Amino acid sequence: MNLKITKKSGHISNVKRRLRTLFPNIGTVEIKMTRTPDKNYKASISCHIKNRKTIISKKVCNTYLSSLDKAEHAIIKQIKKTKRKLNNKRSEINIANIAFAG
Repeated sequence: MNLKITKKSGHISNVKRRLRTLFPNIGTVEIKMTRTPDKNYKASISCHIKNRKTIISKKVCNTYLSSLDKAEHAIIKQIKKTKRKLNNKRSEINIANIAFAG
């Protein structure tokens, strides 16, 4: 039984490590795994981007690893989307400042 627990916690630490290497500006990463009443697994990943916002992804699947994997892919997709939005806002502000100054 202990072997399975350490194996599962190893998967969680791998996900945290991957997220931090992909996005170095992430402050904290919280991963919660729960078992639903219908014997499925629910993975909840919460990432806080420094000085910006918190992104949460929840996925339910019938196996432990697949729910963790789906939640990881969803959180990566959401982080990339928010980075794109923030970059667009910054460029709009810069264009407005240049137009105002000029």
